[in-house]
Amino acid sequence: MLARWNPAAHAWAYTAEKPIWHGTRMTAAVRDFSILTWIADVGQGTGQIIGARVDEPKCSGKKLPPWVTATVDPDQDLSAAAIRVCFEPDKDNRVTVRVANNRTFSQQMSMVYGGQQWAWTWRGDDAYDPKAIVYSIAQDVLDTSTRHLIPPLKTHAVGIARPKETGSYHIEARTSVDPITVLADAVAFGANELRVAADSPAVAAAVQALYECGGKELLGRPNLRDVAELGRTVANAIGGCAKELMEPDSEFGRRFEQLSRAMIAKGGLSQTAAIQSNRLAHELVSVFKVITAGKVIFYLSDQFANALVGPLSWSINGRGTPQQLGQWTPTCSAVDTDSNRLYKNLALQDRFADTSKELWQFKDFAEVAAVAIKPLDGCSQRFRATVAGKLPGDWADRKAASLVAAAIMRGLPAVTTAGLLQAEAPEMCRHQAGRLVNGNLPIADPLHDGYASIRLNGADWITPLPPATTDLNADGIKDTAVAFDCSAGGVTWPETIAIYGPGPTLVASIDLDKYVQTEHSDVKALTVQGNRIAVHWISYEGAGFGQQAWHGYLKLHDGSLTVTDMKRG
Repeated sequence: MLARWNPAAHAWAYTAEKPIWHGTRMTAAVRDFSILTWIADVGQGTGQIIGARVDEPKCSGKKLPPWVTATVDPDQDLSAAAIRVCFEPDKDNRVTVRVANNRTFSQQMSMVYGGQQWAWTWRGDDAYDPKAIVYSIAQDVLDTSTRHLIPPLKTHAVGIARPKETGSYHIEARTSVDPITVLADAVAFGANELRVAADSPAVAAAVQALYECGGKELLGRPNLRDVAELGRTVANAIGGCAKELMEPDSEFGRRFEQLSRAMIAKGGLSQTAAIQSNRLAHELVSVFKVITAGKVIFYLSDQFANALVGPLSWSINGRGTPQQLGQWTPTCSAVDTDSNRLYKNLALQDRFADTSKELWQFKDFAEVAAVAIKPLDGCSQRFRATVAGKLPGDWADRKAASLVAAAIMRGLPAVTTAGLLQAEAPEMCRHQAGRLVNGNLPIADPLHDGYASIRLNGADWITPLPPATTDLNADGIKDTAVAFDCSAGGVTWPETIAIYGPGPTLVASIDLDKYVQTEHSDVKALTVQGNRIAVHWISYEGAGFGQQAWHGYLKLHDGSLTVTDMKRG
């Protein structure tokens, strides 16, 4: 790139005139003649040789804690990235993230996703030169539990603890340049140029007060993308704050005196040394009062050459800390809420972290599920039956949900006719699912809107049909099949068969219209044959035209009911 001598700033400054390559020659069209020179853009390899870039951080390479499922670092395929990152395990199930600032300007690393704070921060190897001390003061003033300043060409580290709450997490931190990082660099530049004894208590007090004032002045300002505006903004903030520090009655003038007295007292300085220290501090402040935007721009030339480096981020994906198994609180009234709470308590246990398996494929899943459902024991039998009926259709892993539902049903009373007359009924004949009242769905006007009734003694508008009970899916729980008669006003529609487990719990249902599409399908018998239930029905049109007899077997699998081996006759 082309640089032009700036006599006011006594420095080389990048120009807007763009050089163009012609083979091995570079040319540029310039408007004004002055002292010009070429400056090569600093690449990673050259930068490391001349001290303008850093080596990648060194991590142990050991396996990260099991709760971590993935990590992303920005320099994985680009060694010249503005930050270089690696990850390694830390004690107490934490992750150490080592971050190298690969630029000659400070960058601010902030937590942006995951609701996390740093578990700890490490500021790199100890250094005692003026710039290092000034940057350390900047960190004392400007850092927070979610924000950390990384000085130029330094490698720092932060600790990331496992999230305390259960669930999946994306933890992300970004590094960027903003007025605060420019403030840190400009103050460090000034202190270094003056060769002040930054470890002097009064000087340290002045620098801290300067950062506090400048931070307050610049915090909340937008990320300024214009070089000249950024330089002016920071220079003005430094000059204004330096002037205020010299005024004993101002906010930061009083703060400077307070800090200075405290640091001098802490350092145990003699009266003479204290006076010398205070004089150095005032000399430093007086210089900062006249710092110019040109000097700031010159010092930050690498920063501007990188176009105010855009945000780069590293991230950790992982699982939060699981609840203690069986330690959750049901509402005993909101089925969806309790279904979700049960899932989180059970499915998000570390023992089920292997995502290559479905939950039901783990050998101990059923035993663990029996512990997870214990809090539901305090709920009513009806509510537990409702939850058990909800699970297979509510969880993505339907087979695992069916196993959990079965575990809940084992603690419920056996199915009785009285219980079925008050059970949950499936959707049928355009009537929404709902709880039966004396065997009938509550419908405002049955003569006009139709009815839906279970075919058992005690229900209205039906011909009773004996239920059939056996263990349909060999899970050790008895399943009871019953038929429902329904209409949407006028004549009856094809009947529905439902399966109930203990409670009674509605497990599954099937509309016979799915198999024979006629106006009517009436169940004639449900008979037990070993661990199967045979269903016999007739289909017909109108008042009995075209009758056909059918039979098949009910099959219950993963919460779904089907009719198999269907034949006429």
